[in-house]
Parts: sequence; structure tokens; C-alpha cells
Amino acid sequence: MGLSFRKGIKLGGGLRLNLSKRGLGLSGGVKGARMSVGPRGTQVRVGRKGIEYRKTISNRKSRRQTGVVGGVFGLVWGLVKLLLVVIALFVLIVVIINLIA
Repeated sequence: MGLSFRKGIKLGGGLRLNLSKRGLGLSGGVKGARMSVGPRGTQVRVGRKGIEYRKTISNRKSRRQTGVVGGVFGLVWGLVKLLLVVIALFVLIVVIINLIA
């Protein structure tokens, strides 16, 4: 069994910076739904109470295949996708609150 390391730093507004042995990642979302961008690619996770569904949207190629520029572009593109999903979740929550009120 290998040694693992993971540390999450809350940034506020549902965003979290994740540090691990594999690298740096960013995740965002609400309770029960989260999207993350990191060394393993872009993932969406939905679940509560111990039951979770996880879907990998895109896998990141190794740095040997993409090079530094490709790795940076992939991270920036992943962050843009994450930001769009967070905005969409926010708009959905506002719409639901307005329908209830």
C-alpha cells in the first residue's frame, strides 16, 4: 500500500483548492454536487449519505504528451469550464428560490 497525501483549502463560495501527491486541483459546487478540475481530469460528482455518482468528463494527458504549454492550457480551460458550471448552478438555485417564494 502506498503513501498518499491530500489537503483541501476552502476558498469560499463553494470553491476549494486541493493539494495532493499527484498535483494541484480546484473544485466547486454545493452540498451534494461538485465539479473538480485536477491532475486526473475534469470530474462531476453527485451524491449524498454515502452514495455517490462520479463521471469523468475529460482525462488529462500526461505532461510528457502535452508539454508544459498544453498542461497550462488544459488547466485554464478546465477552470473556465468549472466557472461556467458554478455560474449555472448559482442561476439554477436562484430560479428555484424564486419559484418557491
